[in-house]
Amino acid sequence: MLDNNDNQEIEDEISPDDHQNTIGHWRFDSEGSEVGSPITESVNSANPGIHDATLEAGNPLYSSDTPAKKIYNPIEDEILENNFSLNATDPNSRLRVPDSEAFNTSFTVEMFIKIVGEPGGWHSFLTVSYTHLT
Repeated sequence: MLDNNDNQEIEDEISPDDHQNTIGHWRFDSEGSEVGSPITESVNSANPGIHDATLEAGNPLYSSDTPAKKIYNPIEDEILENNFSLNATDPNSRLRVPDSEAFNTSFTVEMFIKIVGEPGGWHSFLTVSYTHLT
């Protein structure tokens, strides 16, 4: 759990310009979220309306199982409540972000993943599907 000292340490380490080139930042704390209700989209808070994630398959659900009650939002440079996560227990539950030339570069993906029990095989947490951009 973060306290005020942690917040100041985070602020001291981050330059205001560090996140200007952020292409996407998706969270699962949409207004009206409820534990157990379906997740059909996640708005890209870095660029709302561009690269928003939409339901592709399965039945992803809102869960209250989060790694911490607070999380740093680099886009707004603030600490936010972290009330929900995506429960992908239903097979093939996933959201999709449309292909874009903006992703044709190196980038960092950060996520928290919780696996319960011994996995029966390899899981795909992040995949790339290529389409021809015109």
